[in-house]
Parts: sequence; structure tokens; C-alpha cells
Amino acid sequence: MQAKSLNFHAGISGVVSMWNELIPLVQAGRIKGKGVFTHEFSLAEGAEAFRLFDAHEDGVIKTMITL
Repeated sequence: MQAKSLNFHAGISGVVSMWNELIPLVQAGRIKGKGVFTHEFSLAEGAEAFRLFDAHEDGVIKTMITL
């Protein structure tokens, strides 16, 4: 990064601390994930989701694992 004069910005999201509020909103359909995730998997397909993400295949950017 330094050799190319790139800037890098990072942040910490407080999503984990807000799960108790967020999950009911998602379940009620008030918050939609459509368009945020490139791939969706069932919990049974979790291993494949992680493999695909780790391998950077099929244009994967963000995955959703549902129950």
C-alpha cells in the first residue's frame, strides 16, 4: 500500500451488539437483504458457502446462510 500511495480505511461495526434488535426486523421483512448478498445458502450448505467464498469463485462477494 505504501509503495503505491494507497489509503486504507477500516471500521468496526456494532452489528453483533444490535442483533437482538435487528433479527426481528429482518424476520418481519422490515429490513431486506436483497441486493446486498451475491449468494445465498442454506445452513446445510454452509461448508460450500465458506469454500466458495474462500476460493473467490463465481463472482462471490457476500454470502447469506439461512436456517
